[in-house]
Amino acid sequence: MKVKASELHDRAMALSQEAKFLLAKNDFEGSRRCYAEAATIEAQVVASYEKKRGLEKTKAILYRSAAFLCLKAGMTGLAPYYSDNVVWSG
Repeated sequence: MKVKASELHDRAMALSQEAKFLLAKNDFEGSRRCYAEAATIEAQVVASYEKKRGLEKTKAILYRSAAFLCLKAGMTGLAPYYSDNVVWSG
């Protein structure tokens, strides 16, 4: 069964919130793991939108979200890919 991109994005955002909660409790490793899982999921969402046309604003938000999650997870090698490929629209 294929999972909708919106459901994946919601899961990534829930993991991001969990990571923030763990960080507040000084559980740095748990927080990093949650951010890493969220980044992996958000990357799937980005991939599902890459070839779609006419959704520049949505894609820009998703790319920035993926870049942020990569940075928070310490996945600094992936973050530039997402931040450099943001689709800017006016």
